[in-house]
Amino acid sequence: MSRQQVLDQPGHFSHHWKPGAGVLATVRTGGAAAGDSWEQVLLDIVAVESETGEWRPAEGRLLTYQRGTLPKQGDTLLLRCRINRITSPPNPLAFDYARYMGNRGIFHQAFVRSDEKLLYPFRGRPGIRRQAEQLRHRCLRILNRHLSNPDAFAVGAALVLGYREALEDELRDAYAQSGAIHILAVSGLHVGLVYLAFSLGLRWLPRTSTVWRVLQVLIQLAGIWGFVLLAGLPPSAVRAATMFSFFVIGRVLSRDASVYNILAAAAFCMLIIDPRLLFDVGFQLSYAAVLGIVSWQGSIYRSLYLSHPAFDYFWKLISVSLAAQLATFPLSLYYFNQFPLLFWLSGLIAVPAASLILGGGISLLLLSEAPWLGKAIGQALQLLISTVNASMSWISALPGSRISGLWIDAWVLALWYALILAVVLAFYRRRGNYWVLALGLLLMLLLYRAGRRWFALVQRQLVVYMVSGHSLIDLLDGYSAITISDSLLGRQKEAYAAEKFRWYRQVTKRKTYRVGETFKNHSGWYEQDLLQFYHFSLLILGPDSKTDWPRELEVDAVLIRGDPAFRPEQVLSRLRCRQVIIDASCSFRTAGRWRRYCDNRHLRVHDLRRDGAFVFDLNRKSTIHL
Repeated sequence: MSRQQVLDQPGHFSHHWKPGAGVLATVRTGGAAAGDSWEQVLLDIVAVESETGEWRPAEGRLLTYQRGTLPKQGDTLLLRCRINRITSPPNPLAFDYARYMGNRGIFHQAFVRSDEKLLYPFRGRPGIRRQAEQLRHRCLRILNRHLSNPDAFAVGAALVLGYREALEDELRDAYAQSGAIHILAVSGLHVGLVYLAFSLGLRWLPRTSTVWRVLQVLIQLAGIWGFVLLAGLPPSAVRAATMFSFFVIGRVLSRDASVYNILAAAAFCMLIIDPRLLFDVGFQLSYAAVLGIVSWQGSIYRSLYLSHPAFDYFWKLISVSLAAQLATFPLSLYYFNQFPLLFWLSGLIAVPAASLILGGGISLLLLSEAPWLGKAIGQALQLLISTVNASMSWISALPGSRISGLWIDAWVLALWYALILAVVLAFYRRRGNYWVLALGLLLMLLLYRAGRRWFALVQRQLVVYMVSGHSLIDLLDGYSAITISDSLLGRQKEAYAAEKFRWYRQVTKRKTYRVGETFKNHSGWYEQDLLQFYHFSLLILGPDSKTDWPRELEVDAVLIRGDPAFRPEQVLSRLRCRQVIIDASCSFRTAGRWRRYCDNRHLRVHDLRRDGAFVFDLNRKSTIHL
């Protein structure tokens, strides 16, 4: 069922809920811990209050953000709060959070204060998911008690329990840029280690009897799925657990199934349960990585013989990383627009360390109450995680550690995989036709690259981004850009709003100026609130602007930022313009006043909060929509 079909269901609560009405829901996934920070709590809607006060059944999911006393899985909540539709990004090519959540069947969100909810704790017999969530919260408290360093706790919780909410952006970026982000998601590596631990622990069972073999399989399956349930059932771990389940069952039935059949069966089972997983980035990357490792790791490893056992071990780790990266790098370019060049180095550190951290974390959870042993394990685990964190930060900071700003379209993604497949077939089957096909596909990619470079070379665009409470303008001129922003705009907010669009436009050089700071170059100038960019003129009016111009001005557009003291008629009566742009730094009251005045005068108005970013193409002499 598509996203729109889910919303169009007559029972979906969005068709019946009105502002101020109550909503009755059960908790699907609860928050981790009570505190001052906002925690995500996912709800399943049960009923909605009608205008007459009656309750009618409804369905759908609601993502809420709560703090203080958090509900647990299975609890019931009565809410009277403001519910908003998760909207698409207002800036061109920014991360589409609405689409991401829509693929999970979630279209609405709400921030719920303590006085807007009434909690009805679950009174029945707790199910297995509720018990697993309660156990997970207890484990998180144990880790938090023994890992006093916040970054050590964040990585330990992510790796051992699949809890990633504690990861700070800087730490997450360090792992992503070094090529080791995959170890922070509970996946095949973690499930495989759990399976190996249970297999070694069950060696004492006799294997001659069918009953004993079946008992061993049941214990292994219970251990694997218990760990996955404790980790919150992430798709990558479910995929790995499903694969291991088929593998273990095949062994007890004395059937050695092809690993490709096992992969296909695992994917089929998961997609039957939740077809939306097909569009999940983690699902795609996970399967691509496993297919790459299964298909190519052996060939890569055998291509180089190293007699020394230590060198051979490290080469084996590198061959696994190479196979996985070869299979996933087109997806990495498409979704993340970057590729870590030092993934092999981070893999030499992160993969063995992940095994030790997982083993140490499980040991800490089991022995945390031991008087001195629990404390010793906690200190050793914190030292290990801190060392790995420092290593990933060091690798990500090395010159040339990654290539950023790479942009490919969806059809180019398919072209990349076709090229990889053609090269692999050419090596395996040794037929010239595949080499001809590969060269043809490579030529198409080179032509695509050359075309994009040409269009970027001649581009001239003025972009006003929607950043709530701030002003951000880009003047794109070929591969260069001039950025004008207010002094309070942080780097993270700016990157979230503009970085992907700059990558798409292949900006390689950029200069930044503050609002009101004078500059002049070959493309134009900015002085006394007036910006001239080639033939396009923009008057930027803010709280400190003056309107006592010596003569009547004629400009292409006026940008209103902040909350100017003057009224619209005081300005627009003294100048001629084609359009008014209302910046997201304006208050809602100021924006409304300027919109009403422009509408009454039949003057075009572009409100960034309502209409999204303003993009004007000087070559086309028109605004464009991306």
